[in-house]
Amino acid sequence: MNQASPERYALRVQPRAARDIEAHLLRLEKLAGADVARECRDGLLAAIGTLSENPRRFAGIPEQTRFRYETRQLLYRRAPSGPAWRVLFAITGEEEGSPEPPTVNLLHVQHAAQRPVTRSEAREMEAET
Repeated sequence: MNQASPERYALRVQPRAARDIEAHLLRLEKLAGADVARECRDGLLAAIGTLSENPRRFAGIPEQTRFRYETRQLLYRRAPSGPAWRVLFAITGEEEGSPEPPTVNLLHVQHAAQRPVTRSEAREMEAET
């Protein structure tokens, strides 16, 4: 059986998402130590790396109406009983004739218990893409 390889997406970490990740890891380092923060960083980056293949396997977000682009979330949990982080991302470049390749744009990373993204925050995130 001859299967075509899955389409690969470029990954682009927007500045806000990079700042979010850094802030969460610094806080985790203060709360749980450098080893735990490093382990969490490695796991989070590995999970984000999987977005380059079939990013649509992840669910859409409840705040979708606040975004112009199709936006989905990867939920990352370092330990089965630990807190989850929401990694919000938009998929762009799939439109026919698009000058850009299909790309997963990481928009925002937040603790899953944080309040939903507002419309103005969504616009700020999309302005970076």
